[in-house]
Amino acid sequence: TPFTVDFDYRKPAAVVHERFVAARTELVKEYGELPQLAAGHSLGALMQVLLCSLYPEYGKACAGAALVSYNNKPASDAIPLFEQAFVPALAPLEPLTRNQALIMGAKDSVVGLRRLGFQAARGLAQASPLTQLVMNDDELTGALRDAEALASLTDQIPDVLAQISRGASEFSPSPNEVRQLISDSLTIDYPPLVISFEVDGLDESSALEEALSDYTRVSLPGTHLTPLAARRLLVPSVLRPDNLLFDADGLVAEIDRYFTVALDDLTVKRQAAAQEVVEEPRQPVEDADASTPNI
Repeated sequence: TPFTVDFDYRKPAAVVHERFVAARTELVKEYGELPQLAAGHSLGALMQVLLCSLYPEYGKACAGAALVSYNNKPASDAIPLFEQAFVPALAPLEPLTRNQALIMGAKDSVVGLRRLGFQAARGLAQASPLTQLVMNDDELTGALRDAEALASLTDQIPDVLAQISRGASEFSPSPNEVRQLISDSLTIDYPPLVISFEVDGLDESSALEEALSDYTRVSLPGTHLTPLAARRLLVPSVLRPDNLLFDADGLVAEIDRYFTVALDDLTVKRQAAAQEVVEEPRQPVEDADASTPNI
């Protein structure tokens, strides 16, 4: 689920939860009750942890949760000299952030220009004979779609800068508060899968492990970018080395294996629960006449 970055992590978590509940309601109407599986990468892994802690019904409904490259660094660690340099430098811009019409107008202009630019790029790429030498039509379509998706992330920059100019200097809840929240309120019945990569300075899976009471731990070759699997965006297939971004397919296989076992466990639990209902002995009904004392 896409979400907008905010210094208060509870805000995007609430938006994600609202969208998920709405989507699930519609799916249930069409397909009936479906198993719920949670997965998140980096900040997305943190969002899943918050969802399973802040919304108990969400966590209890999860048959399993795959938390990949969990990241919950404070702003001061994630961005060098953030509080010392960035916050003071952007503070003078605070009066400008009060004019929401100006900010929205600027964002709309940027979005419009970006869409026109990518529309033109598609036309030029499809018309160029050189394009066919390095990638087929499907790769071209996918590459441009991925590039536009990455470019759309810049839409969030004005809002983030506005928050900083208004004094935001740290994420909330803090890492310590999140760990306490996990210890007190995490509601996933099946042990989560915690995945990290061998070359990843942003990963904080070890901190997550300290807060979890039960989990499955896997370390894979790769980097923080391996889950993005953006191979077609970076290099055409004819020029692509075999080990680019390491083994993204291995990550997919590990998650698939975990969810398969988690769903099997869910099936067993449901069958056992149904059997208990069938075998539950009936309570004897007392005879009203027999219980009435003779006079």
